[in-house]
Amino acid sequence: SSMWICAAAVSATSCGGWRCFAAEDTPPNWHGRQGIAEFCDIPVVDGGDPSTWALAEPSRPFLLRGLQFADGTTLVGRKSAFERKRLTEDLQDSPCSVGYSWNIVMNKGQGPSEMLCGEFIEKRMRQRLQIQDEVYEPPYVFDRYSMLMGRPGVEVTVPELIRRWNTSAFTPESAKPIVMIGGPGSGVGFHRHAAAFQYLVHGKKRWWMYPIGQDPPGGIHGSWGIQDWVDKVHPHLLDDMKPLECMQSEGDLIFVPEGFSHAVLNLADSVSMSIQEDHVFTSGLQVEFAARSAARVHEHTADLKWLLKQWPRSTETKLTLFRATRKKGKRAARYLREALRHDPWLSDAQYLLADLLGERARKGDQAAGEDLLSLLESWESYLQENPRNAQCTHMLAQLHLLRGDIDLGRAAIRKIILRQQGGVEDLRPLPDFAGILRALPIG
Repeated sequence: SSMWICAAAVSATSCGGWRCFAAEDTPPNWHGRQGIAEFCDIPVVDGGDPSTWALAEPSRPFLLRGLQFADGTTLVGRKSAFERKRLTEDLQDSPCSVGYSWNIVMNKGQGPSEMLCGEFIEKRMRQRLQIQDEVYEPPYVFDRYSMLMGRPGVEVTVPELIRRWNTSAFTPESAKPIVMIGGPGSGVGFHRHAAAFQYLVHGKKRWWMYPIGQDPPGGIHGSWGIQDWVDKVHPHLLDDMKPLECMQSEGDLIFVPEGFSHAVLNLADSVSMSIQEDHVFTSGLQVEFAARSAARVHEHTADLKWLLKQWPRSTETKLTLFRATRKKGKRAARYLREALRHDPWLSDAQYLLADLLGERARKGDQAAGEDLLSLLESWESYLQENPRNAQCTHMLAQLHLLRGDIDLGRAAIRKIILRQQGGVEDLRPLPDFAGILRALPIG
């Protein structure tokens, strides 16, 4: 029912032992935009030309190209420490945190599984898990505690261009390094955090970004795998919902201001290091993060209502307001309905609303049951386009069962169970699907 399949092997003419960027490794819509291979919607700063440094501001993203360090070396000049053979040998017996684009986000920016780095680089990096007819993206090392840091030749230097804003920023006391290693098709879905910058030592990446107050279609909690988002959501976005985009090549640095939602897709074997601040300073982000992590989120209701006035397009604020006011029933549900009117790909809102209506229907509210069926039918095409999301598959199973199609309902639930058995961790709170399956009638 599940198996591992291999992608193309590393070519003889490799880049430091890694497979070089090759257009045939990824679909055209991944490595190009309307036929254009190189593009960047954010300012591009020349690291060797201080006259361009004014383009670099802490409040907006930018790409820094031609970065030079104080000793006169460049990032490309330091990349020998990151060659495939050397990394494999240095990290042969060291653990790496590994995940997929959705559950890295769910796990707060850390791969949820662990394996030996040497095994990952030699065997798993270019493998994809297949479950029934679905092929999953390759795994990705996303490690905040990598043993790579501190090895000879491996260091993360804060560029002078960034240090001139604030000499206390991105210090070992205020920020943490992250090591990322992955093949073409791996990546990380939309998320946001404190300010960060990322060096790309080997490979090629494509970035998507949204500013503070404008949440990406589909949300920021790992609801969409990056490949599905690029293929199923991105092509349908109207101009006012389109992100900023940028291609990052080896030797480039990308700076992401705090609160900018972003997602990244690797287009080649890629090795990168990021430095991320521990704290946010924007008042709206402080409100959002405090409410999101609170055990008693209802105590933040007033602050969240204030935040929604500041960011009226923020679907994330509406989701959190629903959680804060859920006991108010229909009044709370309006936040979900408003979010879905703006973003029909927002599966988190769909699942919360379906759960609320299902709970009322089980208590005998016939109107709620009818509303649930109507909504699931209106969402059906969106749910089908997100097959790697267990909540979406669960809602499809509910729809089949409400229609009386027991066989399709059972098949959808079996798919979730196979996914869990295959080690594709979802990390969302989910029901006991094996128990649900046992309780269903045969036929």
